[in-house]
Amino acid sequence: MHLISIKILIFEFRKMSQFTSKLTGLTFKKVLFVALFCMIPTSIFVIPKIGSTQIFAASSQVTYQSQKFGFKITYPNSYTLDKTFENKYPDQGYLTLWKNSDYQAIQAGKLFTTEAPSSSISISAFSNPNKLSALQWVTQNTPQSNFKRFRQGNYQTLNFVGQSAIYYSWCGLICGDNIVLPSKKGQYIIILNVGYGNKSDKIRQDFQRIISTFQLTR
Repeated sequence: MHLISIKILIFEFRKMSQFTSKLTGLTFKKVLFVALFCMIPTSIFVIPKIGSTQIFAASSQVTYQSQKFGFKITYPNSYTLDKTFENKYPDQGYLTLWKNSDYQAIQAGKLFTTEAPSSSISISAFSNPNKLSALQWVTQNTPQSNFKRFRQGNYQTLNFVGQSAIYYSWCGLICGDNIVLPSKKGQYIIILNVGYGNKSDKIRQDFQRIISTFQLTR
């Protein structure tokens, strides 16, 4: 931002804070501090240690390996893995982790998948014939990635399971966190996603624990 613009912004904020100070009794510095604190993102993404061995109790965890897309993941038995669409299409596929109660409701016809997207974790894979990087792919495939239209704030670059990946959050009718990375040989782009209705939803914590077990197998 241009220096003059910053000075104008501070001047305007100082005038506004004088009014706020009369109402709250706070000094200009305190009002400025509170304002800056409120600008800090409310969801700082921290990936747990990859390859952790004791994420879930051994008796309550399930491990699944996708032969088609070359990854392995472990999840708690409080979730059900729906593999219906893993092999339905030749050039893409996805798997969904549902909370058991939601999955049972879906099977009983009491809850449609379009009504409960915020209760699931998904792993999607798309053919990547041009061997695009994660960033190149999301900028060219907005409908699948929600990167351009719905992204909230900046994205983060990170090394994830030995691959150059990006992380970002997005919000439309629901909100989500995405990690996007290429497969080992780059033939697929993989999206790890959690959808949620509220930033404090427990499923976001479950997502971070589950993806810490994620491994690329080929």
